Amino acid sequence: MITIGIVAHEQRRTIAEQLAATVNAHIVSIDNGTLGCDNNHKRVYSELAQSDTEWVCVLEDDVVPVITFTGQLHKIATVAPTNIVSLYAGRTRPPQFQARLGQAIHKAEENNCCFITADRLLSAQGVLIRTALIPDMLANLKRWLPIDEAISRWAQRAHHLIAYTVPSIIEHRDLPTLIRHRDNKPRPPGRTAWTVGTRSTWTADTIPW
Repeated sequence: MITIGIVAHEQRRTIAEQLAATVNAHIVSIDNGTLGCDNNHKRVYSELAQSDTEWVCVLEDDVVPVITFTGQLHKIATVAPTNIVSLYAGRTRPPQFQARLGQAIHKAEENNCCFITADRLLSAQGVLIRTALIPDMLANLKRWLPIDEAISRWAQRAHHLIAYTVPSIIEHRDLPTLIRHRDNKPRPPGRTAWTVGTRSTWTADTIPW
């Protein structure tokens, strides 16, 4: 069993509640703007750390899961090659990694590999992580970094690779951003997954990038 939590903003309450019902989420944390995205993630992880399941999954409110999401998630957890798995690999953001990411995904598809591995988390849209790691992660997150970058820093220091599912099993609703980003740059349309889908069988085969 995997415990699922949803990180949501008040303005997206409706789609967050729909998502929670779809994936049978155990926790939905709706922020009215006082917490902020990063602290809301931390609150959800803190709640999920109390779970007696081996894995937990955190989803943001603007994701669209594949129809068989829960079944796919359990299959992925069974063979996951790393202790942290990103369920989403997106286009356009962050721009400096897109060329390498695209090449790795293409190579994984050519070789029928189910995962690519990296030393960083490029997005917090959907993350599967072993429950036992959460206390150490929360204790060592840099407060001034966005949550995906903070998790990346912690993972690098703790020598945890991140695996990305190929294909992604969630899509990103390309909605206007609700947060003020540190780089103050706009988020134009195009923030969608490189590839989305399901597999009848998942294996631990990986391609590094």
